[in-house]
Amino acid sequence: MSIVVLLQIISTFLLTGLSWYVQLVHYPLFHFVSSSEFHQFHKAHVIRTNVMVLSLLPIEIITTCLTALYGFPGLTHTQWMFGAVLLLGICLLTVTVQMPIHNKLSNEKSKDDIEKLTRSHWIRTALWSLRLALLCVCLLHHFT
Repeated sequence: MSIVVLLQIISTFLLTGLSWYVQLVHYPLFHFVSSSEFHQFHKAHVIRTNVMVLSLLPIEIITTCLTALYGFPGLTHTQWMFGAVLLLGICLLTVTVQMPIHNKLSNEKSKDDIEKLTRSHWIRTALWSLRLALLCVCLLHHFT
């Protein structure tokens, strides 16, 4: 197994875990922060989460592009394309849905915006989970 494939699996695994943590733990906690403290809390959340995401997501994107060129053991071209489309969907949702909601929340706590953020993040969590499942199936095939 190449280092590119291994890095892709590790980055996808970590980002999927982070997505589930944010979905089940962190976003629900937004409701428990007072309006007067929400700005600082949200700012800290965004900074800390971005450190995690921005250190892993480029690895996932770059390794996905590299496996397009060199192949991914155990994946057909169709399966690779499906995984790449899932990653593209995650990135598009982040830029077009999640970031604008976070921008609104950076100005003011809004129960409706927190609910929109949580609901729309379920889609990203599902996409990352599907992507990880696809890579895990390929990993199992590689070792069997």
